[in-house]
Amino acid sequence: TQTLFPCSFETAGSHVIQVQANVSDSILTDNQFAAALTIWDEIKVLLVDGAPSSQALQGETDFLSVALTPYSFARVTLSDLVRTQTVTSDKIKPELLADFRVVVLANVPRLKDDQVDALRSFVEEDGALLVFAGSGIDTKWYNDKLFASGNGLLPAEFGVPKGKIDDKGQSARIVAQHFDHPSLEFFNEASNGDLSTAEIRQWYELKPTTPEAVVVARLDNGDPLLVERAFGDGVVMQVATACDADWSDLPMRPFFVPMMQQLVTTLATQLTPPRNIRTGEPAVALFTDAASTQPDETAYEQNAPLLSIVTPEGARQTIRSVPQGKRLTARFEGTRRPGVYTMTTPDSQSFHFVASTSREESNLDVLDELKLKSLADGLSAKVAVSPEEYLAQDYLRRHGREIWRYVLLGLLAFMFLELVLQQRFSRVRT
Repeated sequence: TQTLFPCSFETAGSHVIQVQANVSDSILTDNQFAAALTIWDEIKVLLVDGAPSSQALQGETDFLSVALTPYSFARVTLSDLVRTQTVTSDKIKPELLADFRVVVLANVPRLKDDQVDALRSFVEEDGALLVFAGSGIDTKWYNDKLFASGNGLLPAEFGVPKGKIDDKGQSARIVAQHFDHPSLEFFNEASNGDLSTAEIRQWYELKPTTPEAVVVARLDNGDPLLVERAFGDGVVMQVATACDADWSDLPMRPFFVPMMQQLVTTLATQLTPPRNIRTGEPAVALFTDAASTQPDETAYEQNAPLLSIVTPEGARQTIRSVPQGKRLTARFEGTRRPGVYTMTTPDSQSFHFVASTSREESNLDVLDELKLKSLADGLSAKVAVSPEEYLAQDYLRRHGREIWRYVLLGLLAFMFLELVLQQRFSRVRT
């Protein structure tokens, strides 16, 4: 049974929500569920249009812009999480990139060397880059400068183009599989859209050759459609086809809006350590501090800010942060009890973590003999079917098995045998 509870938050940042069911059962502790949420005020996305047009929906990023900011284009009172700005490739500069969380290259032919350096620094310092193919890209330049034999930004090398946009070539479709990547998990629920209904008429073969590259989605001919890799503190995702309607009918599909929003928002947020963890897992927070850019890194590491953390029992502890690139990392290992842990920085910024046990622990069904034996064998354990048997096994484990009786009997038997042999040999001598 699913129930929808609309929630609104007054401020952006870290929050905790909790749901409690008022029922009477044998396990009261699992009648409540808490979750830590990070509420974003907005995610700023820079769209770099490689083929702009003055006509409506004819530019390379027009469909993408509509998908990311549907409320703005519909002119309704609701606000979009994403705020976009569209520029041409000549506008890419470090000072521009600094204002954005995600940068999208859409059919951009090529860039200058200083622009590549700016993008590289942007991604290394916790930025996200999304690269779409298209008819105008210079694949040789992309492979030489952005892939760079696996040492550049791109997770995969561009191969040969496949398909035809004039319907004379063989088209492909997205494999309808169970998606493990956070950006596509939304579509594991059939009611949210079927990605396999889209027709991809033209695409580039992508060749991921580095162990860091992860294929997020494939076409039904086996070619990768989405490939991702971590780069520095940031992430890069590469798409084999274009984001407009020239190479596919993706923009015409109802799921295009949530698909693009899922891709962009996941890229913007996935490098943040998880706030909902299992008991025993570390609570990790990344944050920035004005002093983290000072030149003496060694001195700063010794004097990194102290954070306080409040445990579910109300106890307060202090932990020291550690520099990690341009950011600071705070790590707390003592999440042994379930509940909410609140970490606070010196400037009063709070991070909430919810530690929970597995929901399977609330399953009180008795295991059958076969499953019980299999579990015991896997743990190299023995099954005690009664309290008496358990006490006997526990006594044996603590004190060992009594063998003195057997030793005494053996000694008596040996003495008796010695006596018999002595009498026999004495008769022989006589």
